[in-house]
Amino acid sequence: MRAEAIVGVLVAALFVSSALMTYGGPQGAPVLEVDGSDGAFHVTYSMPSSAHGYQATIVAVPVVKCRADDVYVLMSGQGGRSESAPANIQGLVDHLSAELRNIRSSSRVVLLDEADLGRYLASGNGTLVISSSIEEGMAGAVEAWVREGGVLVAIGPYGIPFNGQEGSLAISFLPFVFDGALEGTTAYDMGLRTVCPSYAPSTADIVASSGSLLGYASGDGASNTMGVVPLGLGRVLVMGGPIEPPFLASMEDVFAWDLARCLEAGVQWAAGPVVVEGLNVPSEGLEGSFAPSAPGMGVKVSIYSQDDAHALFSSVLVRA
Repeated sequence: MRAEAIVGVLVAALFVSSALMTYGGPQGAPVLEVDGSDGAFHVTYSMPSSAHGYQATIVAVPVVKCRADDVYVLMSGQGGRSESAPANIQGLVDHLSAELRNIRSSSRVVLLDEADLGRYLASGNGTLVISSSIEEGMAGAVEAWVREGGVLVAIGPYGIPFNGQEGSLAISFLPFVFDGALEGTTAYDMGLRTVCPSYAPSTADIVASSGSLLGYASGDGASNTMGVVPLGLGRVLVMGGPIEPPFLASMEDVFAWDLARCLEAGVQWAAGPVVVEGLNVPSEGLEGSFAPSAPGMGVKVSIYSQDDAHALFSSVLVRA
């Protein structure tokens, strides 16, 4: 039944195998400098040397506004079909906390009980992860919170509680069939690891909602593993799901890796096309330049390694 997932595991295992190498010697840190105005930016960067070469990414996100939040992960649902089980939600909290620490983020990860959801929404803007069903009566409150500036990270078919309701987003989730196409995509250059969720948001629905596609496309192109959609003053970062086995394809380990870097890079605030370049860093390190453009906007530029041994990350925000 999960033949596609098995394929995903094999491809993902090859994709991240370099991450399992042990790199010896002291590690340096990335250097990232951004200059520019009026939407034209010049980026210079350097990545440190290592005992072996490694893959890295530089990404530029055009933004009108950008905010760093603590990440609240909602514990809800009973782990029914198409929703994340409580054990996997707890696993996401643990893995995401570790990933953010690894890249030296100042953001905390907090497990939020469903009984406290109303109090959290009333406290103001923030970033909230939902990956399973919630009490139906709270859907409108979640939508209002997003429209007022909140960031909703929606994982799987139950991630958007107000999905399809009158006046709200209408993003359908389709069975995701992975065809093994990785290289040459934005997601591949970003190093995204969630390659084979059971369901993924409709490509057409994300585009129709003025959203941007960021993930891996299904074999027929009908669905995509990640997209960001504006809603009022807030954003919905919609991802395929639910969080479930197997590892290296759709479990909490890959969701956490992707979320830590995407949230820290500010992709949830993307106000235009995200510019990404994959970097092949040789053992002696790498220096280079990058020239993204974001007319009338600011930009957040991030550079990071794609392997687990280095966990290198640096980011610069230039406001409009």
